[in-house]
Amino acid sequence: MGDSVKQGFGIGCGFVVALIVVPIALVIGSFLVCGGCIAGIGGLTVVGGANAKLNEAKARVATQNAAAASPEPNSTAAGTPSAEEIAKAKQIKEQEAKRQAIADTEAKKKAEHEAKLKAADADEPQAAYWLKKAKQKLEDGDQADAKARLQRIVKDFPGTSAAEEAQRLLDGMR
Repeated sequence: MGDSVKQGFGIGCGFVVALIVVPIALVIGSFLVCGGCIAGIGGLTVVGGANAKLNEAKARVATQNAAAASPEPNSTAAGTPSAEEIAKAKQIKEQEAKRQAIADTEAKKKAEHEAKLKAADADEPQAAYWLKKAKQKLEDGDQADAKARLQRIVKDFPGTSAAEEAQRLLDGMR
């Protein structure tokens, strides 16, 4: 009778395990056990000693948490970086600072260039007026006054098309 009771208990307990314990096992992702019966349900094996298996699962989670919180191999203590890590972080920070300085310098140069172009655009009508006057002096044969005016245009209105033409005229006079 003892054997038939064990078998009956195993089958009945397996059914209870399937209805009650298995959903819990799926939630915590480990094996759950019911006092001495064995049941294989959907790939989940339930073996005797529920408390032992539950304690094993808790220990496994605690070990995983401890491993995640443990220091890196190069660290001197938990949360304290090694000298090598500090040096590498410092080097990365210096490289980033250099990149930022280069980007800032390039942005400044670009802004200055755009400002010169904008100023040249604003100065273009005035530079064109003075270039016209210098050309008239050249036609009149007043080389000295024409040269002085052309030099003034190149100096006062850099970046304009009138300054470029004035420079060409000056180069041709020499």
